[in-house]
Amino acid sequence: MAEFLSLNDVRNQTDRIRAHLSALMSSKALVIRQGARQWRFLSACVERLISPRARTTFDSLSPVEAAQLKFEVEDKLRRFYIRDGRPLELAFRLIHRRDFPNFDFGSRSRYPTLAGYVLLVRDLSSEVAPHPSRSSLASYLERIVIEALDAEFAAYAALPEVVPEKLFRWYSKKGAAHRQILHILTRHKERGWVISNPYNPSRKRLISIKVRRLTANEAIVGTVEYWCLRWWDVNKQSYTYPYQETNRQTYILHKDSEGWRIVECNMPSPRSSLPYHRIKRGQ
Repeated sequence: MAEFLSLNDVRNQTDRIRAHLSALMSSKALVIRQGARQWRFLSACVERLISPRARTTFDSLSPVEAAQLKFEVEDKLRRFYIRDGRPLELAFRLIHRRDFPNFDFGSRSRYPTLAGYVLLVRDLSSEVAPHPSRSSLASYLERIVIEALDAEFAAYAALPEVVPEKLFRWYSKKGAAHRQILHILTRHKERGWVISNPYNPSRKRLISIKVRRLTANEAIVGTVEYWCLRWWDVNKQSYTYPYQETNRQTYILHKDSEGWRIVECNMPSPRSSLPYHRIKRGQ
């Protein structure tokens, strides 16, 4: 049996394919902004597959732009497909046209391309869902923590705007880690502290990451991180508190009906920012 649908199969299952795309675009676990460019690109690839002669706004993409959009789509889809949840009937895969001969379609019909990429459709309805290997799951959990760090920093950078929903993809809504970040955001909004002022040098860097413990429903991930947060007081028009630390953090993740989420993050108190030695992450 071919791994991916042939063109004839695609033509005969257009409604099913469009329904899968619609389900993906409505999934909050995958799509934060439906109008984001990578998702418009995916939608255009689906339409190109179904209606090869239809024109799209992505026909004149540069190779660099196309490669970036392809990476964003594939990366997010891959992580979405391996997470726990409702079984999927179909799965999308984007490949460069030069890699087309390496895949099994049951036929060698010429697939339509968009910006040099081919959209493949895999039928999972008759397959047993693969269980990720321990190493693959560990890599996935590390990626959750990496993305969570980016989301946390982005939340600080967005102040005075506070949008807790942007953290829900990585943090459990009921977990202490999410409440801790939200507490910091709320306090700093009240104080008028931001890191978005011109020439603010705030930054963060992940130095190392490793899954220390992994069971069926819980994982412990350790990191070494560097954070530099120069908080600017918009009322005083001056820097008010510098947080600059390299420390070891421990993240506890639990698996629930929505997949893996961070529930706790044990952060050591700052060493260098005295007299604020009990204030964590610029709190």
